[in-house]
Amino acid sequence: MTTKWSREFEEPITIPPRGPRGKSRELVTLKDAGEYIAKLPKAEHTATEWQTAVEALLLAVRGGPTMLARIGIMKAINRHEVREFKTSEKKEPRPRPLKRNLFHESFAVRNKNSIAILSAARLK
Repeated sequence: MTTKWSREFEEPITIPPRGPRGKSRELVTLKDAGEYIAKLPKAEHTATEWQTAVEALLLAVRGGPTMLARIGIMKAINRHEVREFKTSEKKEPRPRPLKRNLFHESFAVRNKNSIAILSAARLK
């Protein structure tokens, strides 16, 4: 039986390197994540995002979903990054067919089928 701190994340969390000589590292288990958070500088450790990540981590240790802890840690790691949406890449929506066109097509199909059924019945 595994201890609760040794539970693994669904996917490891990759920590970006700190500084020019830093190494990137991976957090595989809840214990790895807890140790990483404990080693953070106090100014960073007290940030709201990290406090939320710690709460989610403790919830996962108590048997909660590890995905919630993973999301919390990822949001805390990337809290300074601003997502930019490029409007030039936004695709125009496809025009929908008009309802009346759909109605006429289905009406024509229904009429063809009923004519075929009626003519088959008359031949008998």
